[in-house]
Amino acid sequence: MSISKKEIYLLAFSVIMIVLASGTAILFSVSFMKLFFGSSILYLFLAVVYYWVDSRGYWNNLGRIRRTFYLLFLILISVGFMTESISYLNWQQVITFVAMAVFADLAIFQTPHILSIWNTVFVQENEVRDALKESRQTILMNAKKAEKFSEVIQNTDIHFDEMPFPVSGKEYEQQMEEYICLYSGVFGFAITIFLFPVLESKKEKELHIDKTLKNISIRHAHQMTEDDREQLAVELSEGQIQVLQEDRLIAIPYFGNYYSIIVTVEAKDVAVDPIDASHVSSLLYIFDWYMEGID
Repeated sequence: MSISKKEIYLLAFSVIMIVLASGTAILFSVSFMKLFFGSSILYLFLAVVYYWVDSRGYWNNLGRIRRTFYLLFLILISVGFMTESISYLNWQQVITFVAMAVFADLAIFQTPHILSIWNTVFVQENEVRDALKESRQTILMNAKKAEKFSEVIQNTDIHFDEMPFPVSGKEYEQQMEEYICLYSGVFGFAITIFLFPVLESKKEKELHIDKTLKNISIRHAHQMTEDDREQLAVELSEGQIQVLQEDRLIAIPYFGNYYSIIVTVEAKDVAVDPIDASHVSSLLYIFDWYMEGID
């Protein structure tokens, strides 16, 4: 993976800062311990700054950042040996320095991942919090959707009371949209209904659906290849609901007593999901059943 200019500048700045700090420490006869901890803390601080400035770049280059940290550690330990600040015979002290470096690596660089520290698995707190919050919102939204769907079902008799049978495809489409919008309108979904005749031939049905998919592509600015349309036409002709854009656009087929129908449900503020597709599909069946009763 290539490194951007910004990342090169940041790396160069880090090296320069550490070299300046080390030079200053040597010039003013700063003790090895102060040099070791000062350089390590400075590097870790710059790494955290890099994370806040460009988190994507940080994750992409985390391996390089860690290797550089360990290289800095080895250089500082070597300086300690050369200046006799660390004794070759005092392995307890050397092991202590190594343990601190490893702990800093785990605590700073690897904390956002699933870690194994002292054989205990930790998950980044923010990720868990966000996941729980998202799950809670999803559960609450699904409960609201189920509640609204039940309300529409309960009021269906009132809605169709004394409703005349539609005398044209346009009236049929308008009445169907009004009924579906009792549910979809609450969540801000945009409903588009595409009607075509009831056809017995599977080939003719697929051709009409392919034509409808072209209109859907234009209506919703959704790109489809010819192969995509052919596959979708086959699956829609078999009555399979299709997710055209995750959380954004769903196509629902229904082949009724009077018309063949493809309904698209497009999300605005609230994501559209398979639960919505199931509810809208059920409303299509109910609507057509009531139309048959009126007729």
